[in-house]
Amino acid sequence: MNIAMTGATGYIGKHLSNYLTEKGGHRIIPPGRSMFREGMSGYLIQTLTHCDVVINPAGAPINKRWTPEYKQELFNSRIVVTNRIIRALNAVKTKPKLMISASAVGYYPSEAEVDEYTRTRGEGFLSDLCYAWEKEARHCPEPTRLVITRFGVVLSPGWGSDAADASSFTGHKDSHRHRSRYASFSMDIDTRPLSCNGILYHSRRNTWCI
Repeated sequence: MNIAMTGATGYIGKHLSNYLTEKGGHRIIPPGRSMFREGMSGYLIQTLTHCDVVINPAGAPINKRWTPEYKQELFNSRIVVTNRIIRALNAVKTKPKLMISASAVGYYPSEAEVDEYTRTRGEGFLSDLCYAWEKEARHCPEPTRLVITRFGVVLSPGWGSDAADASSFTGHKDSHRHRSRYASFSMDIDTRPLSCNGILYHSRRNTWCI
């Protein structure tokens, strides 16, 4: 299959791309960043025209100080990029079969016990960001099937946790810890599922997540 993937050079995108090409035999088509600028939609439409699947994990890392300027970058790299994709898909005659759009467990309330059926939103910037991100993705045109994945902390054997490193948010009023009966998505550096019996727990940082 032809798979368009945003954020293909990021941590998750890079390993997912390698997995899909080496083990799945699929062709990864990464849209360039310039395609998401105003006036460049024609190039994005052309890129998505012959794709069977769109995967959208793009987003600036959250493990930086949340200044007003960086909050805007977090918003633009997620919501604006997703908006451009949806606009392009509306213009594509033959729609992809599937769109997978990322979100995060920051959607849920702090200290909540949640699973994939939980609809309760949290409060604060991170919850608002995830809500806006998902809301934009839900404009995905039919007949394309939409799947939204709420990422938790992604661990790797040589590098600790991904950008959702809890130590970066110690004492931050918008920090989140989540307990769940299910692991909706977890992947180590070899892209093999982590064996966690439905719960992903980082003991050193006392962090629970989906």
